[in-house]
Amino acid sequence: MTAKEWEAPASFGQERIWLADQMDPGSPVFNLQCPIEVPHAIGAEEIVAALRAVTGRHEVLRTSLRVADGALRQVVHAEADPDVRVHDLRALPPEERRTRANERILADTKAAIPTGRAPLWRATLLRMEDSRWLVSLVLHHAVFDAASSVILAEEVTELCAAAAAGRPAELPEPPVQYADYAAWQRDRLTGRALAEQTGYWRSRLAGLPAVHTLPTDRPRPARLGYAGDEVRFTVPREVQEQVAAVARRSAATPFMVYLTAYVVLLSRLSRDDDTVVGVTMSGRDLPEVAGLVGMFVNQMVVRTDTSGDPAFADLLGRVRADLLDAMENGQIPFQAVVEAVAPQRDPGVQPLYQLGFNYIPDSGIEPIPYVTSKDDLAFDLTTEVSRLLYRTDLFDRGTAETFVGRYLRVLAAAVADPGTRIGGLPLLDEAERASLLEAGTPQPPLEHATALRMVEAQAARTPHATAVIAGDRRLTYAELD
Repeated sequence: MTAKEWEAPASFGQERIWLADQMDPGSPVFNLQCPIEVPHAIGAEEIVAALRAVTGRHEVLRTSLRVADGALRQVVHAEADPDVRVHDLRALPPEERRTRANERILADTKAAIPTGRAPLWRATLLRMEDSRWLVSLVLHHAVFDAASSVILAEEVTELCAAAAAGRPAELPEPPVQYADYAAWQRDRLTGRALAEQTGYWRSRLAGLPAVHTLPTDRPRPARLGYAGDEVRFTVPREVQEQVAAVARRSAATPFMVYLTAYVVLLSRLSRDDDTVVGVTMSGRDLPEVAGLVGMFVNQMVVRTDTSGDPAFADLLGRVRADLLDAMENGQIPFQAVVEAVAPQRDPGVQPLYQLGFNYIPDSGIEPIPYVTSKDDLAFDLTTEVSRLLYRTDLFDRGTAETFVGRYLRVLAAAVADPGTRIGGLPLLDEAERASLLEAGTPQPPLEHATALRMVEAQAARTPHATAVIAGDRRLTYAELD
């Protein structure tokens, strides 16, 4: 160690992210985006100065990770020069300007961020107009989370506004630093508290299915991969209003209502009454860390029994209770739950859950497309642009789009009439229903009806339907044809 750097224990969240990162080194799967609009006629040097000021305010933004004496440690650096690239796009036509900006941001997002040297982030400054910049930050999840994006955007925006107006920035000093939080977290989760929460999860997740039974388009690879894609969508405003109304009447939150609709869809499509979903909790329980940049989130498993064909309102009650119980015991780090419940793991399967759900704040800026997915399927739901992330080695885009359509259909019907039993909530649109009815209608006998001719005919009617299941391998009628 030198006078220019010092060590602190890594938080449990950092430990979990770092361990997962070692399974696929060089992958960008833990890169997080933070786009910030700067509507001021200032130069790149003022924006770089703002980024340096924020880095000075938050130690975690000048932190790297390393292993010492068998334990992961944070290394806080007195200074860290960020990687900042500047591109002036003002000479381009508006459409080409936006396309070029997205291309550059996407390239930054795809490049891995090594955790062994600080800072664990990079920035691209794109000058879109004389008085408009787009600042694209890409940060490693080990030092950043979704709530941090709001904090960082507010601080950079204030610093740039102050520079444009020639005044001092008005930002309160953080009461603590992330290293303080990590030390507090480790002191808190010891002894009896740790044993009680471990016991809860052992009991709650006893007999947990090793992997979900949701049909996939392809067999699961032997090794877990993170290549992914996304389908974007919006939840109609009237549906959002109905979600809020159902939540109020049920002493629940909108998050619980959205999650319940997800549970319904998973249960119906997998034909399984035991649904397992991973959810993200903010972890910002202490008021001192409310305005702090860092990695605070923890993953939790919500396991819900959907048996008995309950009404949606009744299932919402089950999900609410399951989620509150999980939150009550959610201080234990996710990796400790994994070790307690599933010490023997399949390298091709994410432990405990493979289907995720997240309700996140809106940044107010169009998000950059994701090219990775940690989960087989995961919703990032917002009040504006939502998206379904999916692993491309398991699912085709058409399947993901159909999944989104079915979720929206189930959600709309459920909040319109919460008394409807979940088995009666509609999955299919009119085209799908007509296709199924046609497939179920007796067809005139084929001349010389060989197996090949029958497969060809069925492939023409329902090309994406599953035709063959052999072990863990599946073929659609189009693939079989």
